Amino acid sequence: MRAIILAAGYGTRLYPVSENTPKALLPVANRLAIDYLMDRIREARSIREICLVTNHRFFSQFQQWQQQSLPDPQGGVSPRDVRLI
Repeated sequence: MRAIILAAGYGTRLYPVSENTPKALLPVANRLAIDYLMDRIREARSIREICLVTNHRFFSQFQQWQQQSLPDPQGGVSPRDVRLI
């Protein structure tokens, strides 16, 4: 099964907080919002592929998030398995 994360918006209703950072990469209680979502996706063991749809403005920030993330120690999907679109 495949999960699709829609993160292509610009978050204009959250300006100025989201002016230079996508909503999914904003901290919530000392963690990034997208990391909470990744936890839930890991719980669904049938998900083997994750596609994250973003925009040209924030693409590089999602790449950095992906590269800085660690693999799932239990062998589940991790940010490194995310396909950025």
